[in-house]
Amino acid sequence: MRMRYTAINLLEEKLRQAGNSGEYTLQKISIPVPNENLKLEGYLCTPHNRSGYYYSLEHPKQRIVLHYTAGSLRSDLFTLSSHNRHVSVPFVIARDGTIYQLFSSKFWSGHLGKGLGNTNTNNAQDKCSIGIEISNYGFLSEKSGNLETYYSRLKNSNGVPGPVDVYCSLTEREAYEKLNTPFRQQIYYAAYTEAQYESLIILLRYLTARYNIPRQFLPEPIRYQATNEVLNFKGIVTHINYRVDGKWDIGPAFNWKKLIDGVQAAEFKPTIHRGTVTRGVENALGSEEELELLLPEAKDPALENEPYEEVQRTSGDGEELKDTKQKRGIKSKDKKQEKDLPGQVKKLSKRESSMPHLTKSEPPNDFRESLEGMPPPSINEIDGLESTGSAPGDLPSGETVINQKSPKPASPPSPAPANVTRKSREGQLEYDIPGQMLTGKRYTCRINIAGNEVDASNLKIGEKSVHSSILVSDEMSVRLIDSSGGDHFTIVPLSTERQSIDHGEMTKWMFNVTPKQNGNYPLVLKITIHIDGRNKDLDILEKEVLVTSGDTGSASVSTDDITRILFISANPLDTSPLRIGAETRQIKEEIGLAKNRDKFLFTINLAVTTRTLSRAILQEDPVIVHFSGHGEEEGLCLETESGTTKMVEGKALDILFKNFSAKIKCVILNACYSKAQADAIVKHIPFVIGMKKAVEDEAALAFSVGFYQALTDGEDIENAFNMGLAGMALTSPGQEDVAELLKKN
Repeated sequence: MRMRYTAINLLEEKLRQAGNSGEYTLQKISIPVPNENLKLEGYLCTPHNRSGYYYSLEHPKQRIVLHYTAGSLRSDLFTLSSHNRHVSVPFVIARDGTIYQLFSSKFWSGHLGKGLGNTNTNNAQDKCSIGIEISNYGFLSEKSGNLETYYSRLKNSNGVPGPVDVYCSLTEREAYEKLNTPFRQQIYYAAYTEAQYESLIILLRYLTARYNIPRQFLPEPIRYQATNEVLNFKGIVTHINYRVDGKWDIGPAFNWKKLIDGVQAAEFKPTIHRGTVTRGVENALGSEEELELLLPEAKDPALENEPYEEVQRTSGDGEELKDTKQKRGIKSKDKKQEKDLPGQVKKLSKRESSMPHLTKSEPPNDFRESLEGMPPPSINEIDGLESTGSAPGDLPSGETVINQKSPKPASPPSPAPANVTRKSREGQLEYDIPGQMLTGKRYTCRINIAGNEVDASNLKIGEKSVHSSILVSDEMSVRLIDSSGGDHFTIVPLSTERQSIDHGEMTKWMFNVTPKQNGNYPLVLKITIHIDGRNKDLDILEKEVLVTSGDTGSASVSTDDITRILFISANPLDTSPLRIGAETRQIKEEIGLAKNRDKFLFTINLAVTTRTLSRAILQEDPVIVHFSGHGEEEGLCLETESGTTKMVEGKALDILFKNFSAKIKCVILNACYSKAQADAIVKHIPFVIGMKKAVEDEAALAFSVGFYQALTDGEDIENAFNMGLAGMALTSPGQEDVAELLKKN
């Protein structure tokens, strides 16, 4: 049986490496702790197409409140950045210690619910405190030698128990804490990691120094109780200090001595390496004022005194944990009775609460989906996103929304502060930078930027131009840069670098680019936003350009000799996470080590949708197309624009690849049950590789490594396929029988 505890690292790795398949933009932060030789390091995490989860209004800060999320990082961030809900915290600490910041700590959002001092008070306690969420599953229940999460065996409205959700076995002592005396009737709790403790210490030292909050904690035993003393206490407290029952964060199953010693020490020196991502390191944000420029739009300040809705989650985080190993399919034996495919949305029934001291009319959670004792989201159960194309921020189906609309306070709400400025807004970028150029020939590269109010079709430059989302401000600068400093390209701007982005209008930039010498060289498209006299550079694109000579007598590799490999992947939010980041990294490493590396160009397109699939093939003109993701007998699992599953059947792939039969030589479908789709594609493509049944993630990765080791060493497709099988046999014996090479008749 697969344990949830062992899957957490894979979930966090995926989010770090690709922003959860593009759902988030991650920007490195490195902020000095005042008066210390210490830095707060992590990532600004901004969701695409979601905003309004915080208020950009400032109130004096008196205390810091610690929470745990009762879920995994993916669902934690999804919940805390829900559109227009203003239920969030500025900081989330992953199990590997990575700190994700959602908004500036001087702003605020709801995080205490209907706790002491926070009802009929215009959210007073939320405003004067700073919330920190630590990613952790909370209390666990012992069953047959295993520890199960709260979400295990939960009954639906018909009284039918849900699936078993095992966190760990009792033999995995590092995974949990066992109390001698039950805390709120619970003995077993998921353990926190050393990296989390260290990151929390650094974060608390930063916040206490910035806001002059005393580095003190409530004494035992009231540290583990709801107490009115919290309302006048200045220091560090937890959620249970505000809630009489229904909350378990954070009690005695926590190393308080380590935390208190670290926070109160005269000096603190980190010793643990925390998780990192590869993007944005060179442009680390050095202050919270700097990251404010990049935040999504805040919620309407006129609403800050309104009671907020409380959300009760009713589903798990979407991971299939029943199989022994992660597979590249979304099907399991226990799910065969479900007729709804992932792309077909269905409404979930509400589940009854089995938590102590609670009844059906008294939900255990005040407002969050995945926080403190309620399950993280099963995003395949998001209501309406795929079938109706509803706007971002729709609540996951089955959530119970409890309106906290208590009687109006006697005194009228205080007016919203004046001079609230809009920091930035969502917009769109269209660019056309050729991926292949000839030495000495001049090319015109074009960039168009506009707000989302402009129709995307008006930005289109050409058939191979690329469209993407971007933050925009009233004034922006665009530069196209030779990262070598001018050794490889001559670049001449044809437009003003800094221009205005008027509402409803499109702004254009153009550059003449002339390559100087043959080779593979990157061009960097750098965009700067200007707000309130401050500037921030955003690295939007680093485009590798193949430069060749038009001279037939040249000894350099000709364009005809280049094998273009297009790697496309999809890992929708409603499917289990795959190690796609590891797969692309290892393929790139094999190409880089190959003796024929100059003959291969490897392009990656993540989170592919039906729209971006055809565009990627048109733009990159590949010889090999490699799909990595989930599959079913009914089709391949691509993504909708909202990130959920869109099933693409073999008939559609038949029609698509018929248009590319003259160029594409090989298609690899590295997904479960993909042979049926391979059968459709092979009518037009010489070689197609598919999987006859479910394939383990490790085996799929091993196949890719073996295949490209051979291919880049000069072997043909058939021999490369055999090397891929060898890799599968060495890594996952028996899995080599899953892959099949089909040849066009």
